[in-house]
Amino acid sequence: MSVVPADLVDRRLDREMRWGSGPGPAAAVRSGFVRSVNSWVVHEKAVFSPVNGRMPKHIPFIPRGADLLEAPGPVIAAWCRYRTRDGGDESTIMTLREIWAIRDRSQGYRSAIKYNKTDNPWISDFEEMAKKTVVRRTL
Repeated sequence: MSVVPADLVDRRLDREMRWGSGPGPAAAVRSGFVRSVNSWVVHEKAVFSPVNGRMPKHIPFIPRGADLLEAPGPVIAAWCRYRTRDGGDESTIMTLREIWAIRDRSQGYRSAIKYNKTDNPWISDFEEMAKKTVVRRTL
């Protein structure tokens, strides 16, 4: 059994994560390179203010108006932030159009539309699929 230096493993994982061919979010967190991963959807009636395409460290969006029980409106974007063990962070924002483009390439979604089925996660759980999509794009 050969021993691989830890810094070589980190460089490999870093390269795989940057190019989207990595083992995925769960493996990235298990590896220790990524400390945490969070994703959210942004609704039309939320105040949302990214800074230069990156999310600030505080909560970046809040519901508009005093009535927090008001319907939030349709999803307009999704975003993800991960934090590394050395204190760095990276975030990605995807617009609804970008999310739809990925959804429309999904074999399962196309099949569900073709056969008029509603048991596809893109149809039944769109917000969760949008969050998953932006996480996968980020990691």
